Amino acid sequence: MIRNPLNLPFFKRQVDKIIKDYPKEEENIKNLLEKIPVKKADRFPGFHQYEIYKLKHPLKKYNIGKSKGLRIVFYKHEDDLYPFAFYMHKDYKYKSEKQMIFENFEKMIEALKEQE
Repeated sequence: MIRNPLNLPFFKRQVDKIIKDYPKEEENIKNLLEKIPVKKADRFPGFHQYEIYKLKHPLKKYNIGKSKGLRIVFYKHEDDLYPFAFYMHKDYKYKSEKQMIFENFEKMIEALKEQE
């Protein structure tokens, strides 16, 4: 089950920014958030005790392939998915990408604790 990531303000801002920059892909993006194809995602390095995955997704209406396209990062716990980072490849270099993912993961954990 995919937990609603739009309840997290920082994640909602990320999604809104991508939709604003790529409005023709809005429906595609919303469908992706409703059904993340987990089997197509790769394990993200550096989070050994957590199952963190990164999915690369094309924006076909803008002729942007997977390698330069959208990224969605999520935490997998048992059968639940918790998306917490949503961005374009061009927006981050590897070092700052990893730092952003770590910071977003911490924000997500804090938000989940507040919901309990």
